Amino acid sequence: MNKMKKFASMAAAILMTACVAIPTTMSLTASAVQEVTLAVDPTTGLPISGTNELSNITAYQIFKGNYIPATTDPSTSTIITAANLSVTGWGDGINAKTFVAALKNDTTFGASFDSVTYSESNPEDSAKAVAAIMGTWINDSAEAQAFAKLAVLNKNSNNGTAGAVLGSERTRVTFEDDLSDGYYVVTCTVSNFNDTTTESGSNEYSAHSLGMLSVLGGGSSELKIGTNGIAKVSLPEVMKKVYENVKTSEDPATIGEYRESSTYWNDVADYCIGDSVPFKLYGTMPQDIANYEHYYYQFTDTLGKEFTAPKSVTIKVNNTPISKPVNSDIFTSIKTDATTGVTTITVTFEDVKEVIKAVSGKDALPTDVVTIEYNAVLNSNAVIGLPGQENKVDLTYSNNPNVSYKPNGGSGDDTPGTPDENESDTPDTPNDKGKTPEDKVIVFTYEADFKKVDVESQEPLANVEFKLKNADGNYVTLDNAGKVTGWNTTGTTIKSGTDGTFKIIGLDDGVYTLEETKPLKDYNPIADTTLIISAGTENNQAWDGNATSALTSFKYKIGDSNTESEGTPADGIASGTIKNKKGSSLPSTGGIGTTLFYVCGGAMVAVSGVFLITKKRMNKNKD
Repeated sequence: MNKMKKFASMAAAILMTACVAIPTTMSLTASAVQEVTLAVDPTTGLPISGTNELSNITAYQIFKGNYIPATTDPSTSTIITAANLSVTGWGDGINAKTFVAALKNDTTFGASFDSVTYSESNPEDSAKAVAAIMGTWINDSAEAQAFAKLAVLNKNSNNGTAGAVLGSERTRVTFEDDLSDGYYVVTCTVSNFNDTTTESGSNEYSAHSLGMLSVLGGGSSELKIGTNGIAKVSLPEVMKKVYENVKTSEDPATIGEYRESSTYWNDVADYCIGDSVPFKLYGTMPQDIANYEHYYYQFTDTLGKEFTAPKSVTIKVNNTPISKPVNSDIFTSIKTDATTGVTTITVTFEDVKEVIKAVSGKDALPTDVVTIEYNAVLNSNAVIGLPGQENKVDLTYSNNPNVSYKPNGGSGDDTPGTPDENESDTPDTPNDKGKTPEDKVIVFTYEADFKKVDVESQEPLANVEFKLKNADGNYVTLDNAGKVTGWNTTGTTIKSGTDGTFKIIGLDDGVYTLEETKPLKDYNPIADTTLIISAGTENNQAWDGNATSALTSFKYKIGDSNTESEGTPADGIASGTIKNKKGSSLPSTGGIGTTLFYVCGGAMVAVSGVFLITKKRMNKNKD
């Protein structure tokens, strides 16, 4: 299931527009820096509607100044001179002193700000000096992005002005108060409010934008949303699939631009107890992965007590397995709670960007996909029929590109995907994290109940021996409780109880043959009995998370009946009565010899008859 797939692909917003050249009069031009965009629905081509996707829009004034509108040629509407801002000092949305110190210490700028000194008595000078240095930068440069990050980190949170997206076309941002002329950093959050929330009620499935730098003013309180300088912030997605070994989905599993090659991976499957069930986890990158220096990425997968924990997992980047340590540590933990039996599998990348680069040889892209594969055995704790065995995954990720998260590089897996003996080593974790909603899959198993009776008296027949064979010709092995443990060439001999009953618990959907290997004394042996289990499972990519939607019907056939019996998905039990009668014919031996005995005997009788008739005629002639 991946309910959030479509939403997350649309929930995106512009994260930054670039600074442009600043003339020596220490002014900022408004050309291009106001151009921001919202994500477009890939299906309709229209801007996203609704306010839940883009939230917490706030503008913080970095510089104050005088807004000078653009001049245009009235006949052609061609811009003659771009609008600009003449910087007069620091704005009230920035902690100027700490901001200047941060600019001086950031290696991105080299020695550019070394000569800038903040003075409490004359702070305007440092504001103008910083603005002048910014005039040497080009649009969307590394310096502009670093400046935006530091502006967000040093903003005066008490002096922000809230904004909201306007219009049915979602192409404008308006602010609740008219903004005074100035140069602003605008922050926003991309969120989904339909799923997980923290205990405090704030949304976990969210990400912060890199600061948007924009000149605002001129009596307008609106920020135009345009189409230039697009750089999106979005939410990563996570998906879990289970491999169904018989039934296929109409469509392959997809996430982002990744498309499974096999249609057997889907949300619903059924298996025998004792089977090794394949699972696969998928994770995508956000659109703005390039804006993060390091990107924390952690899968948390949960298996119920119905599954035996795997020993290891296989980690892949774009289908390429990771078989050796990489530059960034990967930590794999597989732990089963001794009380509940629940297994938690975590695969943590301190910096997934470094892992992707080590495997692919290039920087991480929004199209990159990380997958985790493993097999887990369905065990004797499995529930028959509904509610089945649900299990789930979620993804924890870095969600604030403005914050510098630098992992120290601990001691990760010696072999990626295999937990090391020393699990006391833990990965570094950023303070700013988001978490996706859970994505679930479900596995079912079923049961066959039989009763052996006398056909005339209906009395139960005890100690009749059977074996069950599957379509591959192997025989079932059972534990003392009648639960499936596996299949081999000999199998387990099954005996009917004193009440004539016996059970086979934990069967897959499919065709089986029940063989009576030892009938009771005085009873005729019966022919093999066919068992067909037909479970109506919704093997697709759009399971809604409700077990009753995954297993919708349960039918079966026992013996030569031409009609299916209707069972209930809640029980998941195929039940039937096997009738037998006492024998009335003597056993025969000798095969063709017996037949020849009768043939020869008949011939002798015939010859005797001819001899007697001939003799009588001869005697009559004598007389």
